[in-house]
Amino acid sequence: MNDRNWEQKLQDFETKINQAFNDSTKTPTETVRPHLESEAAGKFADLIKFVKNWLVTLPMPARALVLVLAVIALLSMLNTVLRLLSALMILAILGILGYFFVKSFKESKSKSS
Repeated sequence: MNDRNWEQKLQDFETKINQAFNDSTKTPTETVRPHLESEAAGKFADLIKFVKNWLVTLPMPARALVLVLAVIALLSMLNTVLRLLSALMILAILGILGYFFVKSFKESKSKSS
């Protein structure tokens, strides 16, 4: 009788362990990700939402005008960025040429001494 009692308790314990293991594998695990959204991102999303709502209230000719002005502004910004990049490239080329000029000047001066 005592052996049956132990066997029953052992089976109950084994069943509980199996249930706990099965329950833990069935529950979805939560993926931990870093918090990417900042306060500025939230404000930007609110601004986008505000602009969309504002555009919906405009009549069609006004929407077209806003679109044209937005394209002009974007092209102007692109132009500015490209000019900045070309100026940086010119400075880099001038720096490299200046380096080689100074290097050759020092070498020619050391040969003449």
